[in-house]
Amino acid sequence: MLRIRNAGHHGMVAAGLAAMFTAAVLGAQLAADAVVYVGELLIR
Repeated sequence: MLRIRNAGHHGMVAAGLAAMFTAAVLGAQLAADAVVYVGELLIR
């Protein structure tokens, strides 16, 4: 029982880390797009 609960906990932690990593990557891409967009507005 303990082993199963442990595996489930580690799975949740791994899923949480993967979700955080994905959110960070998407956030970085959105930030880069925003910087490029603002930069183009300023250049014009």
